[in-house]
Amino acid sequence: MVDEAEELPELFSHLAAIVMEVAHEHGLEEPMATAAGWAVVQRFKADFRGQQVYVPKGHMAELAARNAAIYEAWRLGVRADVLARRHGIALQHVYTIVNREKARPENQMKGLFDDLRP
Repeated sequence: MVDEAEELPELFSHLAAIVMEVAHEHGLEEPMATAAGWAVVQRFKADFRGQQVYVPKGHMAELAARNAAIYEAWRLGVRADVLARRHGIALQHVYTIVNREKARPENQMKGLFDDLRP
């Protein structure tokens, strides 16, 4: 399998190494972790042969998580100016995020029954 690694582009060798590392971290012994790594590379090559693969940075997911955290902290009473400093954004942007998050359907009911808790 070492010869195979030398023939593959760096991306595939790196992908195999990542799978091997994660498999080993989850308790898979070395020979099986190595086999899993190369099996994933072979499967990836077969499934995406000849295609250009785009790997997004995940920036939108990070922003969504940040915005949800800002809204939740604001809802729990953290002041907007504190949130602005904490997240390195303008005070007005905190209010924009809070209003946008508040309008999301899944946030419409949050806190509605807080007064009824014992």
